[in-house]
Amino acid sequence: MYFSAALAFRLMTQVSRYGHMLKVTVTGTADPQGERDSARRAMLELRLRAEQQREALLAAAAASAAPAKTAAATAASASAAMRPDAEAARARLLKSLLRQLNIPGVPKDAAGEPKDLSPAQMEALLLPSFDTDPETMRDLAAQRGTIVRDALLAKGLPSERLFLGAPRIAAGASAASGSAASAAPPPASAVGPRVLLGLTVD
Repeated sequence: MYFSAALAFRLMTQVSRYGHMLKVTVTGTADPQGERDSARRAMLELRLRAEQQREALLAAAAASAAPAKTAAATAASASAAMRPDAEAARARLLKSLLRQLNIPGVPKDAAGEPKDLSPAQMEALLLPSFDTDPETMRDLAAQRGTIVRDALLAKGLPSERLFLGAPRIAAGASAASGSAASAAPPPASAVGPRVLLGLTVD
C-alpha cells in the first residue's frame, strides 16, 4: 500500500526497528497544474543562482588579471555585491535575466535596455516564461523520490530493501494549456502528496 509523505515520515521513526522486515518503494510525484506557480518560482531561483555564479566567475577572472591593490578591491566589492540576501544584488540579477531572455512586454529605455523596475515587477514578468512541461515536472518528481530514499537510508533501512519507483505525473498534465479549465491552478489543498511510499512486509 502507499502512504503520503507526511505519514511516511512519521513511520520513518520505526524504520530502524523494523527495517529487516520492510520492503519500501519510494515514488516521487508532481502536478504540473497544481504546482505550476511554485515550480516556476523554483526554476527562477535556480536561474538566479546560476547567474550569480556566472557573475562571481567573471569578477574572479577580472580580479586575477588586475594589479594586487585593484584586485583586492574588486574581490571585496564583488563579494559584497553577490551576497544572496542583498536586495540590490537580486534586483541586478533579475534585470540581467530580463535582458537575456528578451521577454515580450518588458518596458525598455531609448537604448533598448530594460527599464528600472521593482524586484516584484521583474519577477512577475519572468515567472510566466518558465515552462512547467511534463518532462520538467518528471525531473522534479524524480528528485523528490531520491531525497526521501536517501533520508530512509540515513534512518537505517537496508539499501537492498529500498527501491526507487518511476516518477508519477498527475493525470491531465498533457491537457491543452489553452483550455479554460487549465487557465488557473487548483487550490493548494487539491494538490496531492509529493512522495508516496509503498510498504510490503515479509
